[in-house]
Amino acid sequence: MLTSVFGGLVSSTALTIYLSQLSRAKKLQRIIAAGVIVAAATMFPRVMIEVAVINPELLKTLWLPMSGMMLISYAYAYLLWHKNGDVSKLEYEPKNPFELGSAIRFGLLLAAIMLSAMAIRHWFGDTGLYALSAISGVIDVDAITLSIAKMTTQALPLDVGGKAIILAVIVNTVVKMGLVITLGSSLLTKFAFPGYFLTVLTGCVVFFLG
Repeated sequence: MLTSVFGGLVSSTALTIYLSQLSRAKKLQRIIAAGVIVAAATMFPRVMIEVAVINPELLKTLWLPMSGMMLISYAYAYLLWHKNGDVSKLEYEPKNPFELGSAIRFGLLLAAIMLSAMAIRHWFGDTGLYALSAISGVIDVDAITLSIAKMTTQALPLDVGGKAIILAVIVNTVVKMGLVITLGSSLLTKFAFPGYFLTVLTGCVVFFLG
């Protein structure tokens, strides 16, 4: 579980892929399912920290839905972990997230999304920004989060920015669920799917009713 927390901070998507492939060995299905849910859940506090650094005012509109999705994920993962009876160990060695190549790629992605976000909202309004958030969420949540948080310090309304970030988080969670279904065992899908579903459902309710 600690590996899922700290490995998820490095790359929750990479850890999801690794654990999904590991589940093919037909061992530790419940604990692996708990692991992928916890890895995905690390995204929520990470996003809130990023927003708090850039624009604390935006955090006021995000902390409740983000906390709700985070608590649901952690609670479901705890249930899986609590029922796990296998004491075998798993090993995971994440890549160094501070490698120069990774930093350069993220910088380029961040610059591209920041420019795209401002241009798309200028041309297509809030709907275009939501579309960009959804597309960005497939690849990376951090870049679109930082971009929108910066925009809300200027002309972007806080409620629009908050919904755009929530949408990116929802899409990213769905992508992780797809990775588990595609790469993992059928038992992993069975155990992990309800956790992802409840998290996404919570996010969708907040997005459409917020």
